[in-house]
Amino acid sequence: MVHAVWITMALVCIVVAGVNVYASQRGIPDSVVKDVLPALLLELGLYGALVFTGARSRFRWPVSPAAIAAILVVLSSVPWMLYGHSANGWLLLAIVIPAAFWYAVLPVTVITDLAMFAYLGGVILMKGGLFRQIYPDAMPGLRVDFLGHLMWIRLGVSVMILLRRMERIDFGFLPSSRDLKIGFKWFAIGLPGAFVVGSSFGIMQLGTPKAAAWQLPILAVGAFIGFYCVVALSEEVFLRRMIFRWLNQVLGSESGALAVTTIISGAVHLGFRGPFNWKFALLSAAVHYCFGRAYLESGSLRAGMVAHALTATTWLTVFAKSA
Repeated sequence: MVHAVWITMALVCIVVAGVNVYASQRGIPDSVVKDVLPALLLELGLYGALVFTGARSRFRWPVSPAAIAAILVVLSSVPWMLYGHSANGWLLLAIVIPAAFWYAVLPVTVITDLAMFAYLGGVILMKGGLFRQIYPDAMPGLRVDFLGHLMWIRLGVSVMILLRRMERIDFGFLPSSRDLKIGFKWFAIGLPGAFVVGSSFGIMQLGTPKAAAWQLPILAVGAFIGFYCVVALSEEVFLRRMIFRWLNQVLGSESGALAVTTIISGAVHLGFRGPFNWKFALLSAAVHYCFGRAYLESGSLRAGMVAHALTATTWLTVFAKSA
């Protein structure tokens, strides 16, 4: 827990520094930074708090399920209230309240689990338009709807841990040396095939981002940290620790569960850079199959997260001209 506290504090410091550097380079006014930064820091703090076992266990007893759900609704709303341009609070409550109270009202069954996974995934599919209504752009060209995405990840994990009482979700950051080796192995296995598929589809082209040479390593490190701590962690938790494990119990087959989660991973990326980007969805499914294999080989989320973050970072820094 001590390590997690220090990691969270370090990430917060990095975020503050990064936001100020980014704002300076983009000419973003200080007033806009002051509108966004408090909400961002609180959201990141609440997100990081899920790593702490103690913070999760305090709500297990003697707090009632309804009280836990109410607390989750409040915690989902406070960062929104801190954002200077927040809007459509009714819409925020309309999507948060059903998720928060789901297992406080309904029993844990195959049907309620399946419906909950569909609901969480459905909101993610609509996140671009939905969260942008709740967190409008801070200024022209500066989107902050990622705050809604972070909130939704945090809410979903919290509901599953605190109300669904799903065990061994393993929501955390630090990989073991074995996780690193297996993650890098499946990254190396998946990348050539991804390049062949992506190139044949015309959606992957070699080319670095428009940045000075000295900035590229910083960009790569920052991208890896962001992908690893947010994108990879959230997707691997939902796909592997929740949906895969649930499917494995229902189907009684690891290969069947891996196949279904691979299809799901492709489906949730259909909205990438377009309304129905089936080419990117197929590419995403292919690399997610490798992330799933990393998870099966290691038994740890962190191996898949390493492969996931390395792949996404390579996409950003090496295939920057991708469509």
